Amino acid sequence: QPFGLKVDRIPGYRPTFAGIAFTPDHRLIATDPKNHVLAIYDKDRQELLEVMPKRDTWPGAPGSKPGEFSDPADVTVDDDGNIYVADRGNHRVQILDAGGRFKAWVDEDFRFDAPHAVGYANGHLCVTDKGGTRCRVYKIENDQAQFVRQLPALVDAGRGLVDGKNRIFVTGKTADRKSTRLNSSHTDISRMPSAA
Repeated sequence: QPFGLKVDRIPGYRPTFAGIAFTPDHRLIATDPKNHVLAIYDKDRQELLEVMPKRDTWPGAPGSKPGEFSDPADVTVDDDGNIYVADRGNHRVQILDAGGRFKAWVDEDFRFDAPHAVGYANGHLCVTDKGGTRCRVYKIENDQAQFVRQLPALVDAGRGLVDGKNRIFVTGKTADRKSTRLNSSHTDISRMPSAA
């Protein structure tokens, strides 16, 4: 809120913020877990452009159809502008196109456990769920998310990213839960043991 975003374009909407990401065309996307929407802002004019899905009344209600959300926790965008949403309340990760239209689920046959963080970098998507104890890594190719690896048990993990050398970095805490640190795996993800 200190950024001073204007939301008067949508009467009655009172935003809350969780995850944020920038699109290739420099819009700001924020997940709004209270209203169960994504809010799209023009960051230069500092104003709300639209919410997805569209709503007629506020506060917004959760939904379970493709392109609807229940407690969306985080968002990230790939190089082509595809939007990945950690749809925490529905235990899934959705892929939307750059215009916000539903495209697919990430790993449709796998049931995530309240995913709360998604991160995209260097052709890979990291999804963190299960109370911060699990991070699954996917290779993004041809608009498909191909499962690569699951990291060993983590502690209070947040967003994960893969660098250009295929190292995985995940925010989190040390095992004693007293100090925050950046956990990293310096192993090439193609050589890491797979876990289900």
